[in-house]
Amino acid sequence: MYLPNGIWKICGILNDMGGKQEIQMQGQLGEMGLIVAAHGSREMKTTREIVSLAAHIQEKKKSTFSKVRAGFLEFGSPKIGDVIEDFIREGIGFIVVFPFFIASGTHILGDIPSLIQEFQEKYSHIQFLVTHHLVECQGIEDLILYQIEKDLALFHPVEQL
Repeated sequence: MYLPNGIWKICGILNDMGGKQEIQMQGQLGEMGLIVAAHGSREMKTTREIVSLAAHIQEKKKSTFSKVRAGFLEFGSPKIGDVIEDFIREGIGFIVVFPFFIASGTHILGDIPSLIQEFQEKYSHIQFLVTHHLVECQGIEDLILYQIEKDLALFHPVEQL
């Protein structure tokens, strides 16, 4: 899907990139940074979960992404825009934004594309890629079913008296 001003939206970049394709993309676009973009919450536990997820992705994909950070839209810190500014200061030339949202809504359809468009206009030398959100990602149903099966295996029904 094409978004305004050279911003591309694709699904599965974290799962589908591998081998030679991954190396070629880095060579063409320079250092890559990934932002796990979340709504944010007033609950610190929620913020810590997203920050932890970003750290785990960094560990698994350090050959692909020079930097991986969480960024928050409404609640929590750092804000997505602050992470973008940090990445640009740190020499990241290609910024991937993964909207960590379950389904389409105002943030997916308007807020995130508008924010990225503003930065694309301000920093025309930086490439931006906005991936699909969770429900649109290929294989999400397999992940959900896997987790349900795993949890069911641990479930021990309580006998009724």
